[in-house]
Formats: sequence, C-alpha cells, structure tokens
Amino acid sequence: MRQASESGVRLVEVPFVPWAAWFPGIAPLLQRDPDEYKGDRLGWLDEGDRQRCRQVGAGLSLRQCEVLRVFSQDLTRKQASL
Repeated sequence: MRQASESGVRLVEVPFVPWAAWFPGIAPLLQRDPDEYKGDRLGWLDEGDRQRCRQVGAGLSLRQCEVLRVFSQDLTRKQASL
C-alpha cells in the first residue's frame, strides 16, 4: 500500500499469525496438494461426517444446492442472489 507522506496515514506493523495457530485442524489440509482434492472432495472427512453431509445434502432444495455451489466458487451474497 502506498500513501503520500502528507496524507497522514501511518502503517502499524503487526505480527503475522498463521491460520494453523488458530485452527489446528486445518494444518493437515494445508499440506495437501490442491490436485488431491479434485477427485476426493470428501476424502478428509471420516465416514460419519460423510454420512451427515449426504443427509444434509439430500434435504436441500434445488435453490439451496445452487446457492451452496455459488458460495463454493467464492462469489458474494449479492452474486448468489441473482
């Protein structure tokens, strides 16, 4: 970020804390290659979690499934509402 010195903006240095420090369960996921996830979307879940996902998915309306797909593509709420 660049600001003219006369703008009065002062940047403050803060320590960087890795995501895995706050969410320890995410560390194994971050170590996997993204290509590993393409064929194995639910591979990181145990069988009980997979079954719950199937049950929830089976109870969703078509619109709810569509909205979840939109959110999984990193689109905004506004974009999802279209």
